[in-house]
Amino acid sequence: MLPPEKLPLQKYEERYCAFVDILGFSDLINRLKKGETDFTAVRGLLRVIHDPPFMVFSEVAEKSDFRAQQISDAVCISTICNAAGLNHLFAALTEMSMRLLHAGYFVRGALVKGILYHDDDMAFGDALIQAYKLEQGDVRYPRVMITKDVAADLSAMTKRDKFGYNLRNSVALSDDGPRFLDVLLQLVVNLRDNKDEETRLNALARYNETAAKIQLCFEDSRDNPQHFEKVQWFARYWNRVAVPWGVKAITRPGPDGVSTVHV
Repeated sequence: MLPPEKLPLQKYEERYCAFVDILGFSDLINRLKKGETDFTAVRGLLRVIHDPPFMVFSEVAEKSDFRAQQISDAVCISTICNAAGLNHLFAALTEMSMRLLHAGYFVRGALVKGILYHDDDMAFGDALIQAYKLEQGDVRYPRVMITKDVAADLSAMTKRDKFGYNLRNSVALSDDGPRFLDVLLQLVVNLRDNKDEETRLNALARYNETAAKIQLCFEDSRDNPQHFEKVQWFARYWNRVAVPWGVKAITRPGPDGVSTVHV
């Protein structure tokens, strides 16, 4: 390991920055304390963001200056402000969201553009503060909000940059206003474009397992109206995007404990 004076000097510069919270993490820690879950499983969940997303090419990674900082049940991720950086960020956030969702956990966060210092040990700056405040207040539902300045950059990139072109359908618009990262686009691509039937059926089976986890979260949230509202928002998003491709729908828990109707 290089001594501090030999390490490359990082800059306090404009970067894309995402602050993302793992919802329900405190419950996971309580289960760990009671011996109801395995330490290695918890560690595996928290290491998701540090695993290279399978959809990121080396050419993207070389130009993104991707950095990730774990903060208990949250993570700060940043890249330099170019199309490769946005590609890497979107891929990492999508991979993290889908893998945690398969384990029964939702994420909520915000992606902004602003001044930030981020090295291997720390992250600080206006961008992190802005992303944190948005995640805590305005994001509300299990989604990664995309601010308008990031969306404007994305719009420009899709017209002039080969990396940006791949991102053109990655942002969705919610009914309550905010743009958010369409993490279920990965599901659509895997089920729509996969020519190998066995591989497609394996993917479908995994997404149906994910649907079962979401359904269980829905039923478990019945006595917590705030949590119920969050799960219901994601269930509607899931049904709108995933069900047309043959994935099981999420249904609203009925009064007798049986799921009876579509969300």
